[in-house]
Amino acid sequence: MPDEAAGIDLPEGAFDGRRAFHDHLQAALGAAARLNWREIVLSDADFVDWPLGERATVEALQAWSAAGRSMVLLAQRFDVFAREHARFVHWRRLCTKSAGLFSIVFDERYTARQVDAFVDALKLFRIGFSWAGPVSLVVPYDLSAMRKRARWRGTLVRFSLGLEAVDDLIADSAQALAALAR
Repeated sequence: MPDEAAGIDLPEGAFDGRRAFHDHLQAALGAAARLNWREIVLSDADFVDWPLGERATVEALQAWSAAGRSMVLLAQRFDVFAREHARFVHWRRLCTKSAGLFSIVFDERYTARQVDAFVDALKLFRIGFSWAGPVSLVVPYDLSAMRKRARWRGTLVRFSLGLEAVDDLIADSAQALAALAR
């Protein structure tokens, strides 16, 4: 169906053959990247005929992927992925590892100064606002300064996990928690 707002024609209706299906999928993934779709849902019994293992498909998915985006795969069987779509499996592993965004709220008994000391004590996390990159980032927020009626009391700290080893990030967080006691 045509998308007049963006000037892009997405494929619709029947197609003839595997090549036409692959072309339709590439066009849709390209539109997803250009139009910043937040979610892609793919559904098939087993995805055996999908070009998910092809370089062009993985490159299109990489162009689309960003923080806050999600992909849902619905299937009766997923065993074909490891055999037929190795590039896709590799991309999904990297994609999920680089998109770990979460927040915690420190109890209001901890002052903003104590929470700042926690953030400053982190060695592997850098202070920053750009999410979903290879480097772990952290930033504190004073909820009362941001919201008239904050849902939580205390200081929120948002983390974006990069590609560092998980055990190293846990150890870094643990050592930084000691700064709260000071």
